[in-house]
Amino acid sequence: MEELAWIRLSLVRDLTFDVMARLLAEFELPETVFEMPRHAVAKIAGEELASELMSQENEERAREVLEWLRTCPDRSILTIADADYPQNLKRSGAPVPVLYLRGKRELLEREMIALVGSARADAEGIADARDFAEALARRGITPVLTLANALSCEAARSVAALGLADGGVIAVSAAGIDRAHPAASRDAFVETAAQGLIVSVLPPGESCSGQSEEARRAVLVGMSSRLLVVQAEPGSAPIAYARLAADLGRDVHAIPGSIHSALYKGCHRLIRDGAVLTESVRDLLA
Repeated sequence: MEELAWIRLSLVRDLTFDVMARLLAEFELPETVFEMPRHAVAKIAGEELASELMSQENEERAREVLEWLRTCPDRSILTIADADYPQNLKRSGAPVPVLYLRGKRELLEREMIALVGSARADAEGIADARDFAEALARRGITPVLTLANALSCEAARSVAALGLADGGVIAVSAAGIDRAHPAASRDAFVETAAQGLIVSVLPPGESCSGQSEEARRAVLVGMSSRLLVVQAEPGSAPIAYARLAADLGRDVHAIPGSIHSALYKGCHRLIRDGAVLTESVRDLLA
């Protein structure tokens, strides 16, 4: 079964995109990988990864995940072979082969713009993120957020509250699709799952890790056409998102603020380095 095979591949965290691509190039279909003798898989993936892939534990866990997905119609997996896999992400150089979805899958067909901001965002930054996210959603553009802090959670809840029949917000999670991470994001997680789309780099039941946080960054930036930094201190997580966006050839935008606020020093540095000074949605879409 193709779906089960994709899940089995996704459960091996150390299986890189390059190795998976070589397996699929050799055996053509994901289910064929598991019909091969282990030594044939080991020639490509190595003994350790082949053992984990072909293990009974891997198959049992994959069946549990598949059963969980099938208990609700808004849960599914998205593979790099699917027609609705975001083209921006596919062309990003190292796309995540399997993602887990919960909510409005059709939002993947719209233009997506990422919004990131400081974990210490003040009331002004939160209000700006909320206003930009709402304005994008009303224009038929999907804001993409992390739910990692108050700024992104409030922006996501604001878009969800609009109740747009044909629009919404996407949140990319670094934990399993069945849990909110961090715990403080639970309300935003639930509302986004109901009115938008949760995209997870991990299957249900998995906890966040440094590796999954890096994968989330790659997905959020990779699937978006451009990125807006609302507030950021130098060296903070939003700056890392901006660097990756620039490396992938995405337009980077930054909101300027008070020269006396540490929350805007990262934005000002980005603007000096070539980011687009952004004061309105018109600037963002120009």
